[in-house]
Amino acid sequence: MMNRPQLSLKTKTAAPLQLAGGTITLQSRVLEFHFPWGGFVWNRPASVLVKRNGHVQRLAVPDPTLRAMFGLLAINALVALVAVVSRGRRQDQFREGASE
Repeated sequence: MMNRPQLSLKTKTAAPLQLAGGTITLQSRVLEFHFPWGGFVWNRPASVLVKRNGHVQRLAVPDPTLRAMFGLLAINALVALVAVVSRGRRQDQFREGASE
């Protein structure tokens, strides 16, 4: 039985696909976070391995969803920072006006 959370990051490889010109193998990155009461698993595309004439070429797969998520996170952090800074300035202005 698992007592504490476990975190793992793995690369999983699918079964190779045989094509006329060679072999294609898909790879994905898997983030697993397990708790005693449940867990979270996130799969994302990583790369495609292309094997032709004995040569293996790794082609990275862009993940626009991941980029969009980090973009939204950055925007949220910026908005929160602006809100905190503007609130601090407003409180300083209020204190200056009250002391006069």
